[in-house]
Amino acid sequence: MTGFRRAQTRRADVSDGHRNAVNGRHQQQSATDGGDDGECARDHVCSRCATSFPTERFLAQHLAPDRKRCRVCCKRFRNTSNVVSHERVHTGEKPYACPVCRKAFAQMGNLRTHQRSHASDRPYACDVCHRRFVQKGNLTKHSSTHSRDKPYACDVCPKSYCQRYQLVRHQLKH
Repeated sequence: MTGFRRAQTRRADVSDGHRNAVNGRHQQQSATDGGDDGECARDHVCSRCATSFPTERFLAQHLAPDRKRCRVCCKRFRNTSNVVSHERVHTGEKPYACPVCRKAFAQMGNLRTHQRSHASDRPYACDVCHRRFVQKGNLTKHSSTHSRDKPYACDVCPKSYCQRYQLVRHQLKH
């Protein structure tokens, strides 16, 4: 076989109470179990989460603090600034406020997009009616209003709509 293979992991029995953390890190435990071929395979087991690794190096990587991982939900990111931004989802922190209306945002990019709504900067135009939009997604939603396609049908009456929110609003009348 050529190339690299992804490490195989398995859960080990950790009912003996070894699931503890030392200084906020996992504690490592090595276990040996016998294989069918008579040779001993050395497993490297994390005593906190019971994941088994084929080498000590893989276990060490698992145990290492990960600066690119959310401390709340453990979601991974490409860089630390994305982690900081993501963690605001959990804290509710919104450090970027609009100077015009004081609406607050967790990310600077969202504030910039919002600020266009106060200005005449509406770069996305509808090809059919020439209405202009701040965000491309809003233009995409709007474009469906010009289509004859109405995939959102009411299950109570024969009406149908081109956008889901329109159907939801209609169904409140029943």
